[in-house]
Amino acid sequence: MLTDLKLVLALGALILASCATVGEREENKLVGRWRSTDRQHTAEYAFFENGTFNGSVTGGGALVSKFTGKWLVRDGAILYEYTADEMRRIPVGTKDRDKLLRIGRDQYIIEAADGTVRKYIRVKRD
Repeated sequence: MLTDLKLVLALGALILASCATVGEREENKLVGRWRSTDRQHTAEYAFFENGTFNGSVTGGGALVSKFTGKWLVRDGAILYEYTADEMRRIPVGTKDRDKLLRIGRDQYIIEAADGTVRKYIRVKRD
């Protein structure tokens, strides 16, 4: 009888552990450093667990924007609120929304507000 109870408890623990990874929140998947490059620009973002981010955009070898803000994922979109931009290109308080099309371990794809589709690749730490 005691052995049966131990077996049931062990199986229950395994089931709970497997469910925890299946339902991983998209916010958790985005935590880390990311880069997207096209013919003209490179955008880099770092998303932190505390709901903040920082990043930069370069173009033609020059820094275009270097920013910070707050972020979250809601209703299939990444929501941003910018709190600073060293280059003063993005006004403080600006809000943006990118539709999250796909997210994986090492990449995610968004549809930006202007309709362009962008792929971000996880930047590995050295």
